[in-house]
Amino acid sequence: ITIRNLTANYNGVDDANLEYGAFLTNWLGIDTNQPVTLNGTNDFKGNLGTGLFVSSFGIVTLNNITATANDDGTDGVNDAQGVDIDASLSVKLTGTNLINYNQTNGLEISSDGTVSLNNVTASNNGDNGLNIDSFGNIVLNNVTANNNVGGGAVLNNCLKPGANLACSVTGR
Repeated sequence: ITIRNLTANYNGVDDANLEYGAFLTNWLGIDTNQPVTLNGTNDFKGNLGTGLFVSSFGIVTLNNITATANDDGTDGVNDAQGVDIDASLSVKLTGTNLINYNQTNGLEISSDGTVSLNNVTASNNGDNGLNIDSFGNIVLNNVTANNNVGGGAVLNNCLKPGANLACSVTGR
């Protein structure tokens, strides 16, 4: 999946169903590396559920993501997040990424590979700003996660027993 300049704003009709701004998956029935790439500027605002959901049997690369005010209108029933990524390989965010004011986690990532975040602001979310589980290294460069109801950055790369993995943080 390769997309340039995706906008998915104000989608969803009721809080009884799990709604998404954009739902991208190449996981089902495919057993080869299938990347997901969003180029350009990508906008996910005000959806009645998660702004952007990606499930990939490959590398996920996202550029210039804005995911704000995604909320299913309930008290945690469907748990709307700004961005939710499930990847079998690495995840990389580039450009400028603003993930603020979402119902639960701003940015949720589950990855079997390295997670690399550059220029990310994940603030004022209803739970954690960043919630990252990875079997690989986690690298943060110029990441801000302030004023979230839960933690700012919850990072876990201790999922593989005996692995010698590292978290690398630069910037603020």
